[in-house]
Amino acid sequence: PESGIDVYLYLDANNNGVLDASETTVVATQTTGADGTYTFTEVYGGGTQSYIIKTDTNDYPTGYILIKDNTETATFTSGGSTDGSNDFGYNLINKITGTVFLDTDVDSLFDSGESGLSGVTVYLFEDTNNNGIIDASETTAVKSVTVNSDGTYNFDVIYTGGRNSYIVGTNESSYPAGYDLTTDNVEVASFTSSGNTDDNNDFGANSFNVITGMVFLDADVDANNDAGESGQESVVVYVYNDANNNGIVDASESTPVAIDTTDANGQYEIKVPYIGGTENYIISTNTSTHPDASSLTTDNTETATFTSSGNTDANNDYGLSLDNIIKGTVYEDLNGN
Repeated sequence: PESGIDVYLYLDANNNGVLDASETTVVATQTTGADGTYTFTEVYGGGTQSYIIKTDTNDYPTGYILIKDNTETATFTSGGSTDGSNDFGYNLINKITGTVFLDTDVDSLFDSGESGLSGVTVYLFEDTNNNGIIDASETTAVKSVTVNSDGTYNFDVIYTGGRNSYIVGTNESSYPAGYDLTTDNVEVASFTSSGNTDDNNDFGANSFNVITGMVFLDADVDANNDAGESGQESVVVYVYNDANNNGIVDASESTPVAIDTTDANGQYEIKVPYIGGTENYIISTNTSTHPDASSLTTDNTETATFTSSGNTDANNDYGLSLDNIIKGTVYEDLNGN
């Protein structure tokens, strides 16, 4: 029980159980005693008399919050009655905190110097079976919040005993246009007591551009990806950062910044983060992953340039022709036939 908590009584003139703007005048105040109890004695004037009871949340110990809402109601239609059990429970909270950040180097880590992203919505789900997965019965968020201007967010949750587990995720549609997550979209928090903080539940994102193309079998060997020509799967495609914009993969640029493998239709799609300014890329295939006995009918270099995010550079295609093979054997014709 908590002593010293002020409890306020309001007249609910329209009997709707809501403290309307015209009903904000306190008609009586009590302060809880050593056993946490309070009592209001009100004169019955006839008809239906309804009241709303609230506590002063500033009086609770630091770090504690109410377990349920701060409203109780009482209604009388005669005198001599008692409406009991208008109780207010509180408990020490646990905190779940984190940051939605701009993952500048796209390494999925919240590094020193990386800034927060504002405007992103974060959801909190109860993980009732403690399995770290949002099951079909857990898809309703119990809380949501929009991150602060520095990307930080905080959820206060009440400890109810045993193990309390939660899953945190972001609304991907609330990120700026052209941005995608560089981390997964699930963080978990679990508590077995109150007064704790589970921090570093962070989500990284960056703005991306997309490079697409196709490795195709160039049936008529004209270096064009014509209608009806089929794709070649399982070819590895590299993207290099062309820092000096010379269209050549220089020695200092020889490490790919992204890699993909063509799908069953010969297509590939590679996302590259947009940092700012003009960004140039060179795309080429790994010739060792081409089919045996095949040759390129196109050159092995495509380029892409971006000056903003959210764009697609398409048709970076590579043609292959399957070689004809002539085989034979040189042998000693002993019978001369």
